[in-house]
Formats: sequence, C-alpha cells, structure tokens
Amino acid sequence: MVSHAWSDNFLTLVDSLENYLLDQELDYETPIWIDFLCLPPAQAVRSHDWWSSVFIDAVAGIGAVVLVMQKWEDSIALRRIWILYEMYACHCAGASFKVALPPDEKAGFLNALVKDPSYFHELLTTSVNAEKALATKRSDKSAIQETILKSCGFFKLVSIIRDRLFGAWIVAECRQRVARSKDELEYCNWKAALSQWYHLQKEYSLAEPVLLESMKLRKRLMGSFPPATLNLALLYKSQLRFDEALPLFAEYLTVCRESLGNEHPDTIAATAHLANLHFARESWDQSESLYTQCYHMSTKTNGEMHPTTLLHLLRLAQVYEAKGTRSAKKAESLFIQCLAARRLTLGPTHSDTLETIHILARFYLTLNRHSESETLCLECLQARRTLFGENHIQTLEAKNSLAEVYYAQERFQLAEPLYMQYAAHLKQNLEVERDAVSLLQPLSNLALCCTRIGLYEKAEMNYLEVVDLSKKVWGAEDVQTLIYMMGLAEVYKLRGNYEKARQLLVQCVDVGERELGEQDAYYQLFVKSLADC
Repeated sequence: MVSHAWSDNFLTLVDSLENYLLDQELDYETPIWIDFLCLPPAQAVRSHDWWSSVFIDAVAGIGAVVLVMQKWEDSIALRRIWILYEMYACHCAGASFKVALPPDEKAGFLNALVKDPSYFHELLTTSVNAEKALATKRSDKSAIQETILKSCGFFKLVSIIRDRLFGAWIVAECRQRVARSKDELEYCNWKAALSQWYHLQKEYSLAEPVLLESMKLRKRLMGSFPPATLNLALLYKSQLRFDEALPLFAEYLTVCRESLGNEHPDTIAATAHLANLHFARESWDQSESLYTQCYHMSTKTNGEMHPTTLLHLLRLAQVYEAKGTRSAKKAESLFIQCLAARRLTLGPTHSDTLETIHILARFYLTLNRHSESETLCLECLQARRTLFGENHIQTLEAKNSLAEVYYAQERFQLAEPLYMQYAAHLKQNLEVERDAVSLLQPLSNLALCCTRIGLYEKAEMNYLEVVDLSKKVWGAEDVQTLIYMMGLAEVYKLRGNYEKARQLLVQCVDVGERELGEQDAYYQLFVKSLADC
C-alpha cells in the first residue's frame, strides 16, 4: 500500500516509487496499491469501528506500507492525519514499512543521515503531532484523533512512528549502505551512523559494539579520530557509565583546544559536554567552572544574545540552583537574564522561551514563592496549549507543574484534575516495568491530593498502585515504600477500614524498628499512626 499526501505532485510520486523499486531491486511487476483509485477522503463517512478494526485489517491484508515523502526535511506527509493513522495501522497490523523518496531527495537524505543521524531523529520528533495534523475533512480528523487517544495516545504515537517504523527503516538503510560500501572509509562512516541511530533509540547494547568496530577500523585507516571518541563518551554517559566517559570527554576537549583553539565552536561544545557530565555527576564546582568558560567564550565568539550563549547561561543558572539556597540569588538573576533575552530574540511563545519560563516557575516553587510560580506556570501552559495542543507532553508537563503549585497553596480542587491528566498520560505512554520511577511521584501526588479533598476511593486506588510500584523499584522494606504504605493506611482509616490500616501500620512499625531504629523520625511517625488507629 502506498501512503502519500493527496497534494503531492503525481509525477514526483511516480518518480519516488520508481526510485524505490530500483533501490530495493524489485521488478516492475511488483503490485502497488495506490489509494487515489478508491473513495476520496472528503466523500467517506466512517465509524470508530471502521478506523479501529476494518482499516487495520485491510492494511494487514496488504502486508506492506510504503510512505512517499516528496521532501525529506519538510514533508507534508508527516503533517497529514490520514498518513499518521496509516502508519499507526501499519504498526498495529504488523506490516512492513518503507519510505520512498525522489532520487535527488534520497541522495540528500542519505548524505545528511551519514553525517548526523540525530538531525532526522529530532525532525521526526518535532514533525509528528496528531493533535495539530491537517485533514481535508474535519470529521475524519476528529474520528482519527479519537481512535488514537483511545488506543495509544498522541505522545506514544510519536514513539511508534519515530522509533518503531522509521527506526527499523533507518537501521535497514544503514545496513544496506554498509553492505554496498565502495571502500573501507565509507563502510566505517555508515557503521558509525548505524551506531548513532542505535544510541538515539536507546539500544545501547547494539550501539557499542558497532561503534567500537567503526573506531578500530578508522584508527587503522586514519589514526585517531576525535569525533568517534566523543560519540563513545556520549554513549557511556547515556548509560550512566560516568567514570568511563570522563577521560574520553577530557581527551576530546584537549584535542579541540590544541588543534582548534579555545574559542572555536567545536571547543566550546566540547567544554559544554564535559560540563554536562560533571553536572550529571553532581560535581557542581567543576560544572560551574566549565559552564562559565562556555558562556564567556560563546559571548566573545557569537555574541551575548546568540542562542548558544543563552543555553550556556541557562545551564550555569541551573548549576547555581543545584548548589542550594546560598546560590539562589545568582541562579534567579541568570534565569531572569536568560528569559528576557529569549523573549527578545526568539519571541514570547518560542519553545526555548517557554522552556525557560517553565524552569523559572519550578525554581520559584522550590523557594515557596508560589504566586510568582503560578503566574509563570499559567503563561507557559497557555502558550504550550496553543503551540503544541492540549495533550502534547510539554503541555502536560506544564499542567503537572501548575498542579504542584496549587497543591503547595492547598488549592486541592484545582490541583486534582491536573494531576489526573498527567498521571493518565504517563500510565498510557510509559512502560510500567521500565519506567516505574517516572510514575511514582505523579501517582503519589495524585493520591495525596485525592485524600485532601475527600476522594478516598480514588486515593486508595492510586496508593495501592504506588505501593506496588515502590516495592518493585525500591523494595518492600525501603523507607519510601513504608511512607506510601502509611499513606494508604491513613486512607483506610478515613474510610473506616481500621483492620486493613492496622495490618499495614504493624508492618511499617516492625520494618521501621529493624531497618531505621527507634530514634528515627519516620519510625516514630509509624508508631504514632498505629497508636491512633
């Protein structure tokens, strides 16, 4: 089945398919299903059942989907709701997925891919947005969006399209280019690109051996190759292997300084990479020193209002925030400076401006400056709704931050529905076993909020889930698990179920006495709660 935008030029569509057949070494007798021979979208009336079953069954019967992108960088195909759903149907049906491009576009795409796979990965992330996608017929758009929301959600759809469909296609393309390499250097370059794509997909166990093979061959051909050292350092950092990453980042920075000078953009970027690692290691003094160098070098090279300069300024502010209350004034000053500059240079609704607003809002929340935090959260939420849509991850994160402000202000009625939306999104889009840590805080916040406004049944349901997750993440005898168990016990008390409450609190007291000791504040809380039962 050929998936394509109806506004595409027909001759270019034919060129794309012909190029695809040649590239895949298929003959011209290969059957092709093109949907313009069927009922036009504007004339069709379809039920929810048709979208969720009949259409997907039809795609399964065909068994293969080829997406035509007439332009790989600015593809109208990725902005059409029909095409997004056809890709989702391809995934659900277990059909194969490939992409066809016109010859010139395919050559440009491969050239960009071998140089920097992350560019296309980011392009997919920002382009696929089912909530903002276009459709000829409004009823089709509404029906497709309803089906997506009921099945996987908008956020997970991005992951399905980017990581599973395009991800598998990119891997196949890289492997094909490796097999067709004309010389060892081309082979090496495509191996490196494949490794980077695995890294972007978080397939670290696949990325590392491919990258090491590429580095070994390149060293034999060319000697040392600093970008490969950087890629290996980044791969180790993504796996939290900080001790292995540190000497590689330092080596790369030294090479950049010696060969390019301190103020070259690559040297500034190398300094930032090392600063990022120290930040991840919570080595605040080292990260402060390096981010300060980045900021001053970028100011001199690019100017004080350049986006790169402002990014280094933001990171420096975050270091001061991490260093605690003694550095809070420095952090606030830099956050405000960065926000003012981004408002001026990028505009008030640019995604980077909104990121800064969100970060500053959360910073004020940690300082208990709730009114200022609320104002910024509301501004960020409204702008992200307009820019991304109601159910985009960045909009939902803004809702969660606003909920935290309302909770801190004891405005629980306002906080609860926002927590509910964010928690529902996480449960729909995260893999519970793998992402349990990410789920714990939002669910526990929701449980607390429900308790405070008297929604005890909801509170109990959420606490049960939180306790179960905490046992998987931290263990049954960890203090955090015991705290969640005490919260659940308090809900049982409020519902009049004192027997269940006592059973939980006896466990808390027994484990607390053994693991924490009688002088521990949490142990004493468990004892007091049991005495009140």
